[in-house]
Amino acid sequence: MSKTTKAVLVIVSILLLSMSSSLYLQVQELEKKVGELEKNQENITNLDKNLLDNRLQESMKGVFKEFLVDFIYETVWKEFLHFSTIFESIDGYTVTVTGAGGVVVDPDGLLITPTGGGADPGTALLARAPNPSLGGSDRSIPYLSWKQPSAIRANFMISAVSNLLAYIVRGNDPTLGISFYGFKMDDDTLQGAVHDGTSETAIDLMTIAANTQYIVEAKYYPGDKIIFLVQNSSTKQMEELGVLNSGLMGIEDSDVDGFFAYYIDNQTTSTLIDMSSNFFEYIQKRDKY
Repeated sequence: MSKTTKAVLVIVSILLLSMSSSLYLQVQELEKKVGELEKNQENITNLDKNLLDNRLQESMKGVFKEFLVDFIYETVWKEFLHFSTIFESIDGYTVTVTGAGGVVVDPDGLLITPTGGGADPGTALLARAPNPSLGGSDRSIPYLSWKQPSAIRANFMISAVSNLLAYIVRGNDPTLGISFYGFKMDDDTLQGAVHDGTSETAIDLMTIAANTQYIVEAKYYPGDKIIFLVQNSSTKQMEELGVLNSGLMGIEDSDVDGFFAYYIDNQTTSTLIDMSSNFFEYIQKRDKY
C-alpha cells in the first residue's frame, strides 16, 4: 500500500470518528429534547386535566345550586305557611275601641290610640281573623295550628310606659281567655306570654322605654317551649331573653281561628298613650294532620 493510500485511509478514519462522535452528541441532544417534549406534554396533559376538573366542578356547582334553589323553593312553598304585612291597609281587620281612641294607618304604619287627648281611659284592639269559608260555618283558617312549630316577628313603639297594658300576639284578642303566645307590655316591663285557654303565664324579659322602637320575635315549639328574642339595638342581632316551658296550649287546642292581634289598654286619664308598628311576620310549618 502506498504512502498516499495510507494517508487517505487515516484521514477517512479520522473523519468517520469525528462524524460518529458528532452523531452521538446529536442523538443525545435529540433524546434530551424528546424528554423535554414528553415532560412538557405531561405538563400540558395535567393542565388540561386541571382545566377539565375545574370546568366539571363549576358545572357540578351550577347543577347543585339549581337543585338546591329548587329544593328550597319547593320546601318553603309546600311545607310552610308564611305571612307578612307592613299594614298597607287594615280593611277587613277586626277593630274594637272603647273610649275615645282609634286604630288607623298613617305614613309610618299602624297607629293604635286607645284614648283621645288623655280625656278618657280606654282600650283599642286590632285583630286579624279572616274567614276563608266565605261566610260558611267553618271559621278556622286552613293550616293554622298549635300542632306545628311557628314564629312571629314584629316591631313596636309605645309613647308612654306607665299605666299601660299591651299585647302583640299570635292568636286573637288576648282578653278573650283563648290560646295565644307573644309579647306583653305591663307598664315598662316587656314580657313573654302564653295563654293555654285557661290561664296566662308570663316571664319578664326586659325594661322598655317610651318612644323607642323594639323588634321582637317569639318561636313556638308545640308541647315543648316558646323562645322570646329581642333585637340588640347596637349589634342588630336577635338575642334570646327568655324561655317558657310551662303553660303552653295543648296541640289539640281548637282555638286557632284568631291569626294575630295588637291590643293596648290605657289605664290613666292623664296621659295619651299610643302604640305603633310597621310590620308583622308569621311563619308556620303547614298542618297536614
